Amino acid sequence: MGIALEPRPDYIWNMGEKMKFSVSLDADLGQALRDVADEQQTQISSVVSHALRAYLDDERIIRDGLAAMEQYQEEHGRFTTDEKAEAHAWVRDLMGWDEAESRQTA
Repeated sequence: MGIALEPRPDYIWNMGEKMKFSVSLDADLGQALRDVADEQQTQISSVVSHALRAYLDDERIIRDGLAAMEQYQEEHGRFTTDEKAEAHAWVRDLMGWDEAESRQTA
């Protein structure tokens, strides 16, 4: 079962400038990367670009969310212990975690 890679129109038309990197990967991760590229009949660099773009998008969303929470707390005061507990419970339920998993990720 492969990962479906959907081409992004903004990426397809903006393929002119490239940067070259040399990276080292754990053997199992490198093999998984080769397997996905083979399954998708594409270049490894395409798989890496898609994965990195998704990762960086996720990181931007997290940073923006943390900045928004900080701004909210500056305007309305710090979150209370009860508010934090309620938020942890909401995330735990959303993610399907049990109490032990919730404590490990907190």
